[in-house]
Amino acid sequence: MHIIIIELDSIGVSFFYLQKIKTIGGEAMAIDAIQTVKQAEDKAKEILDTANVEAKKLMDDSVKKGEEDFQRILEEAYANAESIKEKAVKEGEAIAKPILDEGKALAEAIENMDEGKLREVSKIIMERIVKNNGNS
Repeated sequence: MHIIIIELDSIGVSFFYLQKIKTIGGEAMAIDAIQTVKQAEDKAKEILDTANVEAKKLMDDSVKKGEEDFQRILEEAYANAESIKEKAVKEGEAIAKPILDEGKALAEAIENMDEGKLREVSKIIMERIVKNNGNS
């Protein structure tokens, strides 16, 4: 009969084969082998438990880091979008300002126009409308 003993150390797993030898004290050797296997199993369980705890911590840390990165990227995107919006508004205002200024100037010119000239312009416009429509 063969007994396999597994020893776990920081380097890896080592396998040893023991053969129960029917000699005086052979039973003592088998008991020693069983105890060694039990110790190896206990060590393996300890290593697995430690690895599971470390793996959970790594997972939790990774999730937290991912959430932090997501939040940072989102904030940067909002800031970038706001900057683009402000730039577009300024460009739009720059394009619209001369047009609005010209419109205001024309409106003021019409408002400040002499009453006589205003009647003259109105009369000319009405004559053109009447002539174009053929109603005379």
